[in-house]
Amino acid sequence: MKTDLFQRRFFKEAGPNIEILRQMADSMPDVRFNIVDCENRVVAFNKANCANCNFRDESEIVGRRIEDAFPAVLADAYIQLYTEVRESGIPVRDRLCAHGSDRSTELRVTNVFPVRNGDSKIIGTAAFYRPVSNSDITPEWYGALKKTIAYIDAHYKEKIPLSTLAATTSMGTSTFRRVFTERLSISPGEYISTIRINHARRLLTETSLTVEQIAVECGFFDQSHMTKLFKSLRHMTPGEYRRQFRKE
Repeated sequence: MKTDLFQRRFFKEAGPNIEILRQMADSMPDVRFNIVDCENRVVAFNKANCANCNFRDESEIVGRRIEDAFPAVLADAYIQLYTEVRESGIPVRDRLCAHGSDRSTELRVTNVFPVRNGDSKIIGTAAFYRPVSNSDITPEWYGALKKTIAYIDAHYKEKIPLSTLAATTSMGTSTFRRVFTERLSISPGEYISTIRINHARRLLTETSLTVEQIAVECGFFDQSHMTKLFKSLRHMTPGEYRRQFRKE
């Protein structure tokens, strides 16, 4: 296959350790991992990343550009980060990002390393993303929004006015909306929708509830509303998602 040839050529140039690195990444379910070449084409995608991005396996994304895997706002940020590492040759270690590749809104720690060939020429990057586990490294701005995020996580099934969210902080409504959007690269409304969609994803793959029942359970107006948003964010209908990712 063309994708196999593309991957094999890169791995051959990078040396045997790159395959060991990929195997290690596949054994860590909480870590999202990818390798990207200097043209921002995906060389490797671990299982956790495939699950987040709606790929059955990495063959569906290998050889395609990073923009084909992630929403535009994330792809642009990743390309900027990978370019920084390729141009400087200096790894990025433990950098915080506001949300993961599936737009799950989790705070994640990012590590990106240059991939070199036998002549020490940089031929791409290897990136690891993992959930934050140590509150000591969270930035000050996250602390300011932590109560807001906890409130949304507990009440996402309900209608949540912006004024209610602003009340979880010391900010006015307009300031809160601006700060939230700047810090998390997603508006409060988009955040709530993403939380609902991610909960729907879990119910679609782990339960036998109908799509209509799931829509109600996740706080959507109706099935049509959920299906429209689901297709916009996940690029497939809830039914298609269930058929592809249903856990036996």
